[in-house]
Amino acid sequence: GDVYKGSLQDGRFEGYGIYQWADGSMYQGYFHDGLQEQEGAAFYVDRRNTYQGEWHLGMRHGKGVLRMVNGDTYEGEWANDKRTGFGVFRSKKGDVYMGEWQDDQRHGQGTYSYANGDVYIGQWVNGEKEGYGCYRYADGSMYEGSFVLSQFEGEGTYLYKDGAVYIGHFHHGFRHGYGIYRTAN
Repeated sequence: GDVYKGSLQDGRFEGYGIYQWADGSMYQGYFHDGLQEQEGAAFYVDRRNTYQGEWHLGMRHGKGVLRMVNGDTYEGEWANDKRTGFGVFRSKKGDVYMGEWQDDQRHGQGTYSYANGDVYIGQWVNGEKEGYGCYRYADGSMYEGSFVLSQFEGEGTYLYKDGAVYIGHFHHGFRHGYGIYRTAN
């Protein structure tokens, strides 16, 4: 079964303690009124992830670091057990997102640097590029303009790596409708 080692007050966990669930998951840190509170660290056996940081009412809340078994990490703000506020996500493959989060999704202003050298700077909504942004490709080409569901949509400018430029309308990621295309020469 579950095991708790630490202080009790009125039959509830209080102060510093260690709680180990039957599955091997563990929390080591502070408790208040029977719930994780303030600073603590958790290891989750089912996902083999670790979290170290602030807690409130038994949930990750405040600043903390999540290290995932696949090698990904998140360091930043939490609210009600979800990434919310400013944070930095680093994937094992080398991608880095630095920016705003809401309910475990990239949401607000942020920069995503891809391992292949591409970079997106702009707005995010529910994990998708949405609103105004700039996507720079590693090969030197670039799109600046409106995004919807992570695709070029609406008005924008695409600068090709050879110096050619398209200024106009995009739909579902492609030039569509009125626009001006100017060659490099």
